[in-house]
Amino acid sequence: MTSSSATSRKALSKIACNRLQKELVEWQVNPPAGFKHKVTDNLQRWVIEVTGAPGTLYANEIYQLQVDFPEHYPMEAPQVIFVPPAPLHPHIYSNGHICLDILYDSWSPAMTVSSICISILSMLSSSTVKQRPADNDRYVKNCRNGRSPKETTWWFHDDKTVQTAQPSLHSLSVCPNKASIIPFCSSSPQISSELTDSIPQPPSKQGPIEPGLYLVGTPIGNLEDITLRALRVLKSAHVILSEDTRHSGKLLHHYSIKTPLLSYHKFNEAQRGQTVLKRLKEGEIVALISDAGMPGISDPGTELAKLCVDENIPVIPIPGPSAFVAALSASGLSTDEFTFVGFLSKHAGSRRERLTVSANEATTQIFYVPPHKLHQFLEETSSLFGYSRKCVIAREITKIHEEFWRGTLGEAEEAYSTHQPKGEITVLIEGREDSPVVAPSESQLEDELRDLISSGHSLSTAVKLVAEGTSVRRKTIYSIALKKFGKQLGSQSDADPCKPQIDDLILSNYKAVVHAFDFYLATNRRRV
Repeated sequence: MTSSSATSRKALSKIACNRLQKELVEWQVNPPAGFKHKVTDNLQRWVIEVTGAPGTLYANEIYQLQVDFPEHYPMEAPQVIFVPPAPLHPHIYSNGHICLDILYDSWSPAMTVSSICISILSMLSSSTVKQRPADNDRYVKNCRNGRSPKETTWWFHDDKTVQTAQPSLHSLSVCPNKASIIPFCSSSPQISSELTDSIPQPPSKQGPIEPGLYLVGTPIGNLEDITLRALRVLKSAHVILSEDTRHSGKLLHHYSIKTPLLSYHKFNEAQRGQTVLKRLKEGEIVALISDAGMPGISDPGTELAKLCVDENIPVIPIPGPSAFVAALSASGLSTDEFTFVGFLSKHAGSRRERLTVSANEATTQIFYVPPHKLHQFLEETSSLFGYSRKCVIAREITKIHEEFWRGTLGEAEEAYSTHQPKGEITVLIEGREDSPVVAPSESQLEDELRDLISSGHSLSTAVKLVAEGTSVRRKTIYSIALKKFGKQLGSQSDADPCKPQIDDLILSNYKAVVHAFDFYLATNRRRV
């Protein structure tokens, strides 16, 4: 039997040719038991003889498999059918089409022709009855024009219901915008059982996915950190909105999700939002994902959620990983109360204002920091929070090079002064102690001023640094400094850092006037 897709197939890519030649050599050395490859000069189509296993309903019966390889094998599954007459089996149609999950949605590039054959033989061996699928006649009729089995949308159920428990065709649902029948078949009993643990179950078991906006959490590093519910929503959606379609495409390909992707990011969210809103009003299921973590948490999604709320469109969260929650849970700092700040402003004034507020809060403070700005961040926080404040720097969470650095802000500033780390960084800083702040005594202030002046700081700079580290007003500290150190520093102490210097302004203006007058006299002399 030859399908339309097989006759119009494209030539194999170089990767596919190399892979098939390697598999062919391995097959000749160690062929799977019960199978024989019929050698031809066509690498793109293999014909394989199958012999039923002893002690089964198909013992010593011989059938032929036809395997057609697509251009981009093994990234794409081959088309595998029985050449009629096909075995009588509850999951094999009379036209040779096979209802086996690893040939479709559960295909993995790591699989080979040998593993396919072993899985098919296992399926035959586990059968307890020789009969066609319940919907065989209707399905075969719909395939008369040479439709490939890969064009069919298959649902799989428990292999135990292989006899009369199969539902009739009329009880099965049809996917929106697809005219193809959806046969209801079993999954592979052996090899595919491990591969399909993460594949969502059909809606008939889980309940239908209702129209609305789904905010789906995605892994922050390790692709295994995704929920079954998230996979089911992503497969059921009409469209997936993604911050970076190339990045998200890797995740979707890993889980064989073929839902269309549409870009949605901060540069197009205003325009794209209205388009998406229209589709939601028409009853579509829209999933929104970010590059990593939960949409709307330091990522696009907030504005679209607001639009949907205003229009009474359901907004459904599908919980998933979040870097700051993972970092907090493993930080060892207080989790009773915390403040998630996220990314700070690029503007120094706004950034310092936010850090000043955080420095005085009693809750654990959590920040996202770009790696190239980590040292600057540590300099600013150690100055405002204090060098002895505890902190945790979490890097590359859930990835191979995951790292938790623990210490004080002063130690962190020193540790990261000579090298710039790589990867995603979350910084957690312990909250300010609840104990009342005790103002330092005058003698303590004098000691701090003396240390700073001795190390080379001017009087005004020393006053500024001491004031930033205490609750004492700068004017008070300046008075103490002037009284204690004014005479020994002479004119250096005459400048009050709290007030504009009038004398300097007058002198500057005087010099400007004299310069202008000299220029006037010189000009008039030339004219005379």
